Amino acid sequence: MTIPYTLSNFRGLPTNSPDEIKAVQFSSNDVLTEGEDQRVRNTNIEKAIALGKGGKHNTFIILKNGDIFYKINTNIIALNEGFVFTKIGLQIPIPCIYSIDFIAL
Repeated sequence: MTIPYTLSNFRGLPTNSPDEIKAVQFSSNDVLTEGEDQRVRNTNIEKAIALGKGGKHNTFIILKNGDIFYKINTNIIALNEGFVFTKIGLQIPIPCIYSIDFIAL
């Protein structure tokens, strides 16, 4: 039996480098299948942008591709219809974002 990831154990997931994330070919399928989960993700993206501008929060973005999870530590600085743009220069497709976690500094 596989234990599903929760916010608590995502914190134990190793952080990936920007180069590791750039090398991943993410699927165009949305990793979140429920409309409510997608709405929460969109709200958290907007919250991450606002908190990132204050400079007192780190944002962990959990990405999913197939059965593999990736974790990056960065701030989201902008978004458009299909992507978020990060402080470390990554352009991340929104459909591959599984979760966003905020950590106060």
